[in-house]
Amino acid sequence: MKKFMLSLIAVILVMACAVPALAVTYKQSDLKRTLSTGCKDTDGDGKYGSDVTMVQNRLAHFGYYTGAIDGVFSVEMRQAVVEFQTANYLKVDGKVGTKTWAKLIAKDADVVKATDPKPVYQQTDLTETLSEGSKGEKVKIVQQLLTDYGYYSGEINGIYGNTLKWAVYDFQSANNLHHDGKVGPNTWAKLIGNSGKIVTKSSEKNSSISEGDTGADVIKAQERLQFYGYFTGTIDGKFDYEMKEAVLAFQRRNGLTADGKIGPKTWKILNKDTGVAATDVTFEKMELGCSGPNVKKVQQALKDYYYYTGEVTGEYDKDTRKAVINFQESAGLTADGIVGEKTWKYLVKKSAPILKNGKPVRELRRTMRGYDVYVLQQDLVTFNYLSPTAFTKGFFDDATVEAVKAFQKDNHIEETGVVDRNTRRYLYTSEVVNQEEDSQAAEGTLYTKLSLGSHGAKVSDAQMRLKAAGFLLGNADGIFGPITEKAVKDLQKHYGLKVDGIIGDDTWEILLNVVVENADPDPTVDPAKKVYTLPTSKLYAGKRGTAVKKLQQMLIQLGYLNAGDDDGKFGPITTAAVIAYQKDKGLVEDGIVGTKTYVALYTDLGYNP
Repeated sequence: MKKFMLSLIAVILVMACAVPALAVTYKQSDLKRTLSTGCKDTDGDGKYGSDVTMVQNRLAHFGYYTGAIDGVFSVEMRQAVVEFQTANYLKVDGKVGTKTWAKLIAKDADVVKATDPKPVYQQTDLTETLSEGSKGEKVKIVQQLLTDYGYYSGEINGIYGNTLKWAVYDFQSANNLHHDGKVGPNTWAKLIGNSGKIVTKSSEKNSSISEGDTGADVIKAQERLQFYGYFTGTIDGKFDYEMKEAVLAFQRRNGLTADGKIGPKTWKILNKDTGVAATDVTFEKMELGCSGPNVKKVQQALKDYYYYTGEVTGEYDKDTRKAVINFQESAGLTADGIVGEKTWKYLVKKSAPILKNGKPVRELRRTMRGYDVYVLQQDLVTFNYLSPTAFTKGFFDDATVEAVKAFQKDNHIEETGVVDRNTRRYLYTSEVVNQEEDSQAAEGTLYTKLSLGSHGAKVSDAQMRLKAAGFLLGNADGIFGPITEKAVKDLQKHYGLKVDGIIGDDTWEILLNVVVENADPDPTVDPAKKVYTLPTSKLYAGKRGTAVKKLQQMLIQLGYLNAGDDDGKFGPITTAAVIAYQKDKGLVEDGIVGTKTYVALYTDLGYNP
C-alpha cells in the first residue's frame, strides 16, 4: 500500500509539472504611478507592488527589453521604453504612464513589436542627401521621424528650412554623427533605425555655456552667431574671448542682459530666425523708385517664394512692386506694393502665413504667382491632374487652369478653373475653410449641414446624388428649396433615418455612397444595392484626415485592423494592414492605396461600381 501511495504521488507530481503555467493577465489599474529611470519595485515600502517588473516583462514579451527582470528601472530599460513608444506612435519620453501602460497590456495583435517589419518608408532607397532648401516627400519623412524622436516641433510640410536644419544638427550631435545639419547616408541609416539604438531627445534645453567651455553646444552657438553676423572666427567648439565678444554684441542688440554667457534667454533668441542681426539697420520702408541692398533682399525673397521672376538688381521697379502686391495678398497684408515693417518681416524672415496646415489659404486663379500656387501645382501633380513638366512653377498658367478644371469636373464642382473655398474643400478634405464648418467640427460634425434655404455647390452635389438615388426629379440648381427638402425626407424615411429634411452626417453618409453619374430624369432606387465613388487621391504613410479614417474603418470591417485603430493617421500599423490586404488580393504590396486597392476594398465590402 505504501509503495502504491508513493507511486501515485510521483505520477501526480509529474502531471502537475506538465501543465503549462497560465499567462499573467494585467489590468490598467495595476499601474498606480508613472515609472521613470531610478524607480524600483520596493519604492514606498511595497505600496506599488511589482510594477517595474510588470513593465519589464511586457517589454521583454514584445522584444524591446533583453536585460534582467530585476524590478529596477535602469537606463537600459528606459531605452527599451523609448523604442516601444516610438514604434507604437506614443509620446516619446522614456516614462511609463497610463497611455504607455495601456499599450503594453493591449492584445498582441494591437502592438507593434520589435521584430515587426519596418514601415514602408524604411524599406525604400533613402540615399539622397537632403539639406536646407530641399523639398518633397523625403523631407516630410525626415520631419516626421525627428518629430517622433523629439527633435523637431515644426510643420510637416516637406520644406527643409532652418528649423529642420537645426533639428537634424541636434539629432546628429546626440547620436555621435558628423553634425552638419544635412541628411546624408549615415544620418539616414540612424534615422530609420538601421545603425543601432537611437538617442531620443528629452525635455532638456541647450546647456548654459560660457567662456572656457567646449563641445557641441558651443559649435551650435558659434554657427548661430555666425548666421546673425556677430561671429567671424573658426567654428571649433571652443568658447574663447572672441566668441564672448560676439555673444556680448548679440545680447546688446537683442535687448538681453549683456554678460557674455549663453543661458536660456539668449539661447531662445539665438535658436530663432527673428533676432536682430549685426547687419540690420534701422528699418526704412521701400517703395517704387528705391534702391539698395535691402531691395536686393526683398527681390531675392520674392524670387524664392515664386512671386518674382526678374533679376535681383537692387532697383525697386514696377515688376518688383507687382510681385510685392501679389505676396501681400497671399499673406493677408494690405496690398499697397510698399514694403513696410510687417511685409519686410514676413518676406526676409520667411514667416508669412501663406499656408494653413501646409495648404493654400487664398483663392487662386489664372495669372497669379506665389508659393501657394506652387503648392497647389504639386498637389495636382500628386493627384495625376498635372504633368510635372507641363507648368511654370509658382505661376497659375493655362496648364494649371486646365488641371483644376479637370479636378472640378471629376468631383462635380462648377468648372471655373478657380481654386475657391469649395474646390479647396475637395482638394484638402481635412481642411476647415470657414467659420460655419469650424464650428460644426467643434461640435463633432463631419460634413457641412444643409437645410431649407442653403445654396451653392454643396447643395448642387447633394441634389445630384438625390437624383441618382431616385428621390429627386428636375435640375440640380444648387438651391435647397421645398422640393429638395421633400426629396431629403423621402430618402431619410426610406433608410430609417430621422426625418427632418436636413442633410446632416447620417444623411450625407447615405448620399456619399451614391454614384452621381447614375443620375437620370426618372431613376428608380434599389435599396439593396450599395454603390461607391472612387476617391481622387492616393493614400500612403504620413497622410491624415477623414479619408484615412474611412480607409481604416474599411480595413477594420475586413479584419485587417482592430476596432479603435481608426485614428485618421496613416502610420506603421495602417501601412502594415494595407500591405497585408494587398498581399492577400494579389496586388502590388507597396502600402499605397490607389485605384486598384480601393476597387478591391469596395468589392470585398459588397459595393458595386
